[in-house]
Formats: sequence, C-alpha cells, structure tokens
Amino acid sequence: MKAITGAPPPLTITQTPERLTIERTRFEQTIRFVHDFDGRENKNVTGAQLHTTRSRWEGARLITEGTVFQVTSQGETSWTLEEVRWLTPRGELAVEVTQVDEDDKAGTVLRIFKKR
Repeated sequence: MKAITGAPPPLTITQTPERLTIERTRFEQTIRFVHDFDGRENKNVTGAQLHTTRSRWEGARLITEGTVFQVTSQGETSWTLEEVRWLTPRGELAVEVTQVDEDDKAGTVLRIFKKR
C-alpha cells in the first residue's frame, strides 16, 4: 500500500436545502459529487469509478450509502460504501468512510476537514 503524501487537494463544498455538492481538483481535473437529501439515487463518476449512492439526514448527520464499481486495466471490482458526515464542536467537517470489499473485508477512515 502506498501512502499519500503532501497536502490534500482543497475541497469546495456547497449546500442548498436540497443538496450537498463537493468539488475537488487534483491534477487539473475537477471531480464533483452530488448528494441529494431526499434519498434519490445519485451517480457520480471519478475517472474509473462509478459511485451509486443515496443520502439522508439522521439528526445532524448526513448518511450516504451505496456502491462503488471500478474498471481498470487490472479488471473490474466493486465494494459497498458508507459515509457519515457531521460538524464537530469546532465547526470542522468530520467524514467517516467505511468500505467493505467483495471478500467482506472492511476498512474505516475518519477524516477531519478544516476551513481555510
């Protein structure tokens, strides 16, 4: 496994009453994720990956669940995904991501994003 070094790319987060949009630019490519709050299915593409998810509010937490399907030169793979987003008492964005692969191996990562 390779470690990602350097500062993470900046995020632009926009929220309306109906939707959360997250944009990230890396290597001169902008990737946009749209999460509608009404539970409708969203399909977001990031290069070789197709994220098919649904989002809903549970109290002050936004829960996004779905699958990721990926096609690369090494073949096809997929996994399930759960992302839980909330604001910390300091106003930072916390995102806990849990992925479960085709062999039922799970991994969870907690990221804290600070406003610039």
